[in-house]
Amino acid sequence: MLDRLYSRAIPAMRWVCIFVIAVVITACKGDGLDEVHALHEAGQYLESLELLEEWIEDHPDDPEAHYLYGVASVRTGRASLGLFSLRRARDFEGWEVKAGLELARAGLASGDNAAAIDAATQVLTREPDSVVALTIRAEAHSLEKDYEAALADAERVRAADPRNGEIELLRLRTLVGLRRLEEAQALFDELEARREAGEVELPEGRYCATRAIFAAESGEKERAAEIFDVCLERHSESAIVIEQALEFYDGQEDSDRSRTILEHALAEEPSRVPLREHLAARLRKAGEIDEAERLLREGTELEPAMIAAMAWRGLAWHFFELDDFAGAALAWSEFMALVPTPGDESVMAWSEALALSGQYDEALEVAKGLPEASQHMARGRIFLEQRLARPALESFERGLRLWPDNPVAHYYAARAAEHAGDFGRAISEYRHSVRANAGATDAGLRLGRLYMVERRYQPARVALGHHQREHPNDPEVIVLAYRLAIRLGDEKRSQSVLRKLSRMPGQRGRSIAEAANALAATENNALAINFLLRTTETLDFAHPDNAEALRSLITRLALGDRSEAARMWARRSVKAHPGAARPHELLGLALEQTGAPPDEARRSYEKAVELDPDDAYALHALARMQASGGDIDAALAFYDRATDNALRPEHRSQIALDAVQLSLSEGRTKAAESRLEELLWHQPINGAAAALLSDLLLERDPASARGLSLSHRAARFGRRRGGSDDAAGENADGSIAENADGSGGENIRDDAAQPLIPDGPDSD
Repeated sequence: MLDRLYSRAIPAMRWVCIFVIAVVITACKGDGLDEVHALHEAGQYLESLELLEEWIEDHPDDPEAHYLYGVASVRTGRASLGLFSLRRARDFEGWEVKAGLELARAGLASGDNAAAIDAATQVLTREPDSVVALTIRAEAHSLEKDYEAALADAERVRAADPRNGEIELLRLRTLVGLRRLEEAQALFDELEARREAGEVELPEGRYCATRAIFAAESGEKERAAEIFDVCLERHSESAIVIEQALEFYDGQEDSDRSRTILEHALAEEPSRVPLREHLAARLRKAGEIDEAERLLREGTELEPAMIAAMAWRGLAWHFFELDDFAGAALAWSEFMALVPTPGDESVMAWSEALALSGQYDEALEVAKGLPEASQHMARGRIFLEQRLARPALESFERGLRLWPDNPVAHYYAARAAEHAGDFGRAISEYRHSVRANAGATDAGLRLGRLYMVERRYQPARVALGHHQREHPNDPEVIVLAYRLAIRLGDEKRSQSVLRKLSRMPGQRGRSIAEAANALAATENNALAINFLLRTTETLDFAHPDNAEALRSLITRLALGDRSEAARMWARRSVKAHPGAARPHELLGLALEQTGAPPDEARRSYEKAVELDPDDAYALHALARMQASGGDIDAALAFYDRATDNALRPEHRSQIALDAVQLSLSEGRTKAAESRLEELLWHQPINGAAAALLSDLLLERDPASARGLSLSHRAARFGRRRGGSDDAAGENADGSIAENADGSGGENIRDDAAQPLIPDGPDSD
């Protein structure tokens, strides 16, 4: 989202163009693209969009019209709307470079850096020395934090255009990003001298932001804040200044300052839809759901219609994030009403929202407006939502025959194959998706997880590596990469990956927990406790953001019969943050695990649910307590709520399996089977669920085809009938299973070293 701040809406009509536009619209409409060219020459890109939409509707194979529509979309801050048209224009002979460059700009402006890199690279295959393509690709690489690649492209541009101030600043940013600070300082000094001599013109806003970034990277945080304040005052219209300031203040965990920056920028120019969407995303993350919706709806009332349309689109994605798919579908319908010729991506999203909200017939009707290949893919997505795995796979196959390099279609074909139990096909489709575009989906992550559960660690490393290169800031792949390095005995790699996780905003507590859990599994619980206690000197375990580290500490202390210490740490968190749900849930955990009276633990869990009704951990705990008290129906209701709100697959699996065991203990076999089928739909590679369901089905009918198939699946994913492990303990999410005493099923290697204690975010 941040990268979309590069685009700005063009202000209202300039007075010098009023007469030209009036003549064009009234007298020339329908006489070709002359009127569009006149509008573009006058800088009136916004006013040209409606004319272009009408023209494209009548002339869908006109490359110039598609190109002009893409240009207008980029120039008016709606780059993502123009991506389809620019791709369409690029397909025509003679337009490969011109449309390709604009497509690269659109990718950059819409935040799709992978698309920008791909488009620029395609241009460079035809024109290897294109300064524009190299500049765009360097910028996109920089935004993806691939600073080595960015610097290589920037050096090529500099060689061709030594007076290019933009590229000099990009070189400077890459050197800072690579922490080559001495070289960066030398370049700063050189640029200052060249600037004073008039040898180079530096974009003032970007230069100001770069100075602030350099100060921050040099450890002068207060100085950086002072410079950013000046930058924001002098260059409030600059998207790059806003973006870099947000990144800085987010890194300082000063969310209030970041919010103020966005609110001020939006107040100055309400038509900047990307700013509105980004502020709404922050509000949503902070739990201010109604305020986020109000902000987006406010945008839908703005003029002209295209501004309102983009706000409706933002509102649709807002509802998607909240899993309110009916709301998303309604928002998409409003968007469609304002955009006569929307791109296929938007139509596909509308169809998907309808399907996810259970409006299958409506979704199929919307899909009819798509090209044939996309129609098949949309139908596949709808069938998948209806849990018709085989028809879904067949639809994706038809679409892929017409569009064989579509990474999203391969991805969903893999998902359908998993649901159908065809894991060989799933692996093949995931690999195709990764090869086509590893950045388009989480195919590499899913493939890596599948390989890990199969204990095929080297292929898992390759798959996760592809995903991590395209998604360098995805904490899930970093966690899996860490777990994989532990399994492979690669100490250097494990420490490097863990250090990266610890430096990511909001992830240091998780990195500590991962290190402690690995230490307990591969060594023993006492070492893990010592590690965690030493880490409390540099990390605030009481803060809710570090709840995973505190959870690990409480659990380890309880296993080590150190009850008072476990309770003390939990109470300290509640005292420091009484209004947050997580500390109360963790106090309940400490009380429950250390043998306190059940009512004491229950009160803490109930307080957590009062503060956050969707707290899956507290709901899970209340389910356990209701089951212990004999209220089975209430327990199962809590299990259902907890399952629906679990954020991670391993937790969802644990909750669902606990509910299954309770159902079985009460003789509710059919209900247990239904729960297992539900879990396997969400987690097809869950060997434990497959083994349990196989047992139930084969006990009733030894010739059950479904039961035999699930038995093979369970064996593939490390479980035998009866639910026992095939080999050393390993969970469906790739984590190492532990024994009751906190030790692992076996040591992964004899010389397993103590995991790295991650340093603070500013440490090497």
